[in-house]
Amino acid sequence: MLDAGCGPGYDVLRMAAVIGSGSVTGIDASRQMIAIARAKAEGSGLTVSFQFGNVNCLEFPDGVFDAVREERTLQILDIPEQALDELVRVLRPGGRLAAIETD
Repeated sequence: MLDAGCGPGYDVLRMAAVIGSGSVTGIDASRQMIAIARAKAEGSGLTVSFQFGNVNCLEFPDGVFDAVREERTLQILDIPEQALDELVRVLRPGGRLAAIETD
């Protein structure tokens, strides 16, 4: 599972706890948020990873995630359509994409 724009990682940790098996990856364009997320995950026993990244140019192969989630990330991007293309690209055929934009 991928959380694009994970911020401090709260939702990544919650998702990993819920799914049990499998892993959750969080990416964010803020190195500070990634550092906070990694610190929160340390010692949790959950299978999570966090990496600095640009949602408009994801460094993952095609079709690698069963599920992709983003929340309040598209609204801050200059080209949100490009990000959506990338999120769909890394999603496996038949996978699920959740895009949550409250504004």
